[in-house]
Amino acid sequence: MLTRLMRLTMLSKPYPHHSWQVFFVGMVFVVMVGTLACHARAQPEPVIDVDVQALIDDAIRQHKTRVDLPPGRIMMGQRVIRIKGVKGNPGENTGETTGKNAGENVGGSVGGTGGLTISGPRTTLVFANHDRVALSIEASDRVTLKGFTMDFDPLPFTQGTVTAAADDRSWIEFQVHEGYPELAGKFLVTRAHVFEPNRVRLKATAPDVYASELKVISPTVGRLIFNHPHSSLMHIEPGDRLVLNQRGPVGIHVDTASNIRIEDVTIHAAPGAAVICRFMRGDNYFKYDVVPGPTPIGASQPRLMSTCADAFNYAYADQGPTLEDCEFTLQGDDSVNLHGVSLPVLARLSDQSFITARPYGSEPGYAYVLQSGAAIRFLSHKDFAVLERATLAAWTELQPDDPFITDALSATWNSMRPEATRRNPLVTYYRIDLEEPVPFEPGMYLDIPGIACPGFVIRGNHFHDHRARGLRIMAVDGLIENNIIERVKSAGITLGPEYTFWHEAGWVESITVRHNVIRDTGQGALLTGDNENSDVPIAIYYRHPEHEKATTFPPSNQNISIENNEIHALELPMVSVRAAHAVIVRDNTFKLDGNIHGSADVDTGPSTEADANQLGVEALHVSDVHVSGNHW
Repeated sequence: MLTRLMRLTMLSKPYPHHSWQVFFVGMVFVVMVGTLACHARAQPEPVIDVDVQALIDDAIRQHKTRVDLPPGRIMMGQRVIRIKGVKGNPGENTGETTGKNAGENVGGSVGGTGGLTISGPRTTLVFANHDRVALSIEASDRVTLKGFTMDFDPLPFTQGTVTAAADDRSWIEFQVHEGYPELAGKFLVTRAHVFEPNRVRLKATAPDVYASELKVISPTVGRLIFNHPHSSLMHIEPGDRLVLNQRGPVGIHVDTASNIRIEDVTIHAAPGAAVICRFMRGDNYFKYDVVPGPTPIGASQPRLMSTCADAFNYAYADQGPTLEDCEFTLQGDDSVNLHGVSLPVLARLSDQSFITARPYGSEPGYAYVLQSGAAIRFLSHKDFAVLERATLAAWTELQPDDPFITDALSATWNSMRPEATRRNPLVTYYRIDLEEPVPFEPGMYLDIPGIACPGFVIRGNHFHDHRARGLRIMAVDGLIENNIIERVKSAGITLGPEYTFWHEAGWVESITVRHNVIRDTGQGALLTGDNENSDVPIAIYYRHPEHEKATTFPPSNQNISIENNEIHALELPMVSVRAAHAVIVRDNTFKLDGNIHGSADVDTGPSTEADANQLGVEALHVSDVHVSGNHW
């Protein structure tokens, strides 16, 4: 409730005749903070011993649709929670259970889990297993998680204070904070994030840190070594604090499911992302918070991190999510990542069929979300421009002994697979059949906009104080409105595909961005460099393997409206439009913090690149861009 009230005060406009309302809300907030803080100190959360998996299993056996978790702090230890079932109507839970070993928790709940709600408004689930997903939902319909808190002990990260550094920053030494994990096992990592000495905020000028080596001086003293120190490391100084981020399994993983709701859940920590959803159908709704938990027992320094990766990562869905009234802060990566799939054309079987592949084991979720009639876009192997459009007739997984799978096919796959998966030996081949013949050739790529989260809504959220982007959108047909995005290390919002490292597709179409407040973005360059204008508050962009050398970009991002936003920045541009067609940028308020500018409220109609630049809008490799009504 406190978080919701804070958002109300932040979004309230300070008009003079409404000042008493803002004052009243602020006073109520102060009183509530004091009262609840005293109450929390007076009544510590009791530790209780409950087998949560057994509660869920019993509810399914007894055809119940609700599990109420008892109040208190439930120490899960190495146990995890698994909900696995088949679709069923509400009230028809008829499943059976496998996996009796609570220590291993293999199998979890199996059966019809439609209509199951797990509620715990006064419950904290404390996990200790850094090697497995804490809570998973698979092959289920109408499952709701409501009201409980998730945390980890031991924490999935450690943190400390920089005590010394070489003049050339070839090494940086730090002392682990008392009460946080020592330097051993999974905490021997070279990935670090740098924070201010006295505030729980990322240091604005410091880069993401990727060291060559971590040398352990003692269990609580470490030295990050840089074989080729980057100049940006000079911004890291003794007294700064840092977090070592291990990057492991996620907190909540949802797979091959529909009509899932996560409401009023708080996630304090996870070894990886907070929530990942794959192969989703139906109406999926999310209203939860990702925020650091309380200071550990025996520690004097507050937690500097929540989850170790994204707060919300959602992909391969025939309908996009609704993400509403969330607070995401201090996680190790983007607040939101929405994307589809990019696939290579490996072999042509006919003018209506071909073979493609994925760098993973069998993924039956594709058959779940892909329907006949889904649109396919064939992409150039050079710059991923959209060349042809087609319609899906069938998607078929090939067995390992299929005669189409040859050494030549494997060689082609290895030459086209995403860079991020080069060391992954797994591969599964698929056959795609089209409803009509189209001209295509091996070596092309394709994406499928019908499973790129169409119809998503991101509304009324607060994303702040974390690395990477606020929103990383590689989806279609969406609305982004009434959000606050502030103090993030990269762009506030990026709209466009990433056809390089992960091949997260794809070209964005039909997206509206309106009534958002974006400020203090682009606070720290990646150590590997800035290659997509990552300090811009709102960027329409794209990346492909040769984009830094490219002299032209295909204008394949289409039909995007950016309007009535309040955008703060230290330098221009406020909005960057690249590789796009049919874009509107209008009626936005631009504020160059620390500078006074005159009006730029000019309606130019269809804009040239030069016209757009004059209005604080960079436009490169675009067509049909309309810029009007923006003002300083």
